[in-house]
Formats: sequence, C-alpha cells, structure tokens
Amino acid sequence: MKNIIKNMALVGLLTALAACGGSDTTTNNTTTGGTDDDPTDTPVDPIADVPNDQVGLGTGVGSAYVNGIASNGLNTGEVLAASGNTTVKVSIVNLEKDFEQFLGLRNIRK
Repeated sequence: MKNIIKNMALVGLLTALAACGGSDTTTNNTTTGGTDDDPTDTPVDPIADVPNDQVGLGTGVGSAYVNGIASNGLNTGEVLAASGNTTVKVSIVNLEKDFEQFLGLRNIRK
C-alpha cells in the first residue's frame, strides 16, 4: 500500500512539473538559401553603423522620445503587489537621427 501511495505521489509531482511548462522562447530558422559562392565578400557590419554613445534607451520614439525612462503596464494609481507581475517597455533610438527607432544589433556586456 505504501508503494502505491509513493507511486501516486510521484506521478502527481511529475504531472505538476510537466504542467508548469518550459520557457516561452522560440527559435526561427530563417536560412533560405544555399552557401555563399564567394567567401571573400566582406559582410556589412550592422553594429558599426551608429556609435554606442549615439544609441539612446528610453520611452517613445521621434518627438515623443524621453531619454532614460521606462514605461510599465500599470495604470495611474495602480500598485504592484509582491506576487504580481507587469511589463516594462523601453525604446532604443538613434540619437543622431531625430530619435528614430534603432533596429541595429548591439552586444551588451556587464
């Protein structure tokens, strides 16, 4: 009888763990062609197009951009409970081009 209870507890635990799911990350393979016939071609470096000191982090784009501010999913007057959740959004803009959205690549290091 004890083995049945242990086995049922184990099945329940495994079911609970499986129900938790995994990560929400997905990968998309966007490779569409074959190989490059000319390996001497120098690819354009998307990181080098804007200096790091000209990439801004804030909220909004264009004339609505505010540097250094992040927005969240809370309405005015709402508070976040200790066990609650919300979203935090930031915009990455090109400071040299009227705060237009920056779509380049960046390496982030601590």
